[in-house]
Amino acid sequence: MTTYHHLDWKSLNAIKNHLYRRLASPINNALGRLAIARHIEKAPETEIQLIYAERNLERAMNLIRAWAALIHVKSGGSIAPEQRRRVQADDWPEWLIDYLHAQTGLQLDHTATVYVHPETFFESVLLLWRTGAAIGSLKQIVTQNAPDETKSIWLRAIFEPPPTGPYTSLGALAESLSTQLQYDTLIQIMVLQDLFTINNSTLKIQNNKQTGEQALAVCLPAVPAGLPPDSNEADDLFTSVIERLPPPDTVPDAGHEHESFFAQVIRELNGDLANLDELLAENDTQPIEITLESVPDPADSGESETLVVPPPSLRERLNAVEQITNEARQTQRDQEANARYAAGLYGPEKNNTNNNHQHQADTLIVPPPGFRERIEAVTKTKHDIELVHPDDETETQIVPPPEIERRFNERRVKRDTQSAKAVKKSDAPDSSEPE
Repeated sequence: MTTYHHLDWKSLNAIKNHLYRRLASPINNALGRLAIARHIEKAPETEIQLIYAERNLERAMNLIRAWAALIHVKSGGSIAPEQRRRVQADDWPEWLIDYLHAQTGLQLDHTATVYVHPETFFESVLLLWRTGAAIGSLKQIVTQNAPDETKSIWLRAIFEPPPTGPYTSLGALAESLSTQLQYDTLIQIMVLQDLFTINNSTLKIQNNKQTGEQALAVCLPAVPAGLPPDSNEADDLFTSVIERLPPPDTVPDAGHEHESFFAQVIRELNGDLANLDELLAENDTQPIEITLESVPDPADSGESETLVVPPPSLRERLNAVEQITNEARQTQRDQEANARYAAGLYGPEKNNTNNNHQHQADTLIVPPPGFRERIEAVTKTKHDIELVHPDDETETQIVPPPEIERRFNERRVKRDTQSAKAVKKSDAPDSSEPE
């Protein structure tokens, strides 16, 4: 094994530059779409931006998975049979078809089914377009059924050769790119050859003598003879478990019954998985072991990453069960809160799920017995202020205590005395004036 200090850093730098350019474009595009969506108020236009962002992220994620598989194979690993899939024209992902339509012409005329590793196959289609556009004037990407009885398909990137003349072989093409210092395109061709090798195919250069066009072409393999059809037993088992769940409007009575209810579902699911193990054992296949652990790095585990998506009905029914459980727990919490209020706490019964009050004025807060008398007693004794009840609604009197009234009278007498002295002094004759 090559140690860290013995790595070929110049080669790694070339790979880094290639991958950085390939990843930066879709990720930046996705971030831009998300930024636009934040400032759009109309829901349909926001949805369009989110769709474009999602497709760009899918393109970047497929690149990562394809390179993980490529590095795994180049380091001595292999692609397991269960990681390969039957792929028809309708199985090409939308992110790939839309991207190719935006870049060049795309014509899918094949009806046969190929047997490939999906991530490396889709990445090779993108690289076929990029390489064809780099070495000539790309016309279109075309698929056709092979004329023989192999039921395979031909995948071609048709281009017009450069003014210097057509390429005689892949070796001549690689030498020309090296002379022109087009190292990134040279890396793409090498990677393209390895990706097609993973899918049991060989990259070639073909010539059309009538039109003078050339093509990067590959014949993709058909489904091997004797291969059993894709099995859907796992989806059927999930569906059988979901069908035995209670309807969405069924709510267990108590909290402890939730645990027994879900424990029963888990036991039934484990039983069905055991049946699946027996079914696989009959076909001389290793049983499936399911453990709850973090997902390992594909490069460390020696296997490419495979996403297992449950059937839509499973997600819908589980969401319904989760909603029922949350509503039952909320009802229990409301009942406990109402019981606490009824036991001696003051205030209205609170219900977070059913708000029958249409306005704040509809909520009445009732004080405890004796509360009003205690407030009046405290108010009456503090500062010796006497509360005099008025005869009607318009008459309200507040009688001050005697001390305040005495001090107020003294200040009024003192002010009147000072005013009288000032008036008397102003009326007296000035002695400085001559008689």
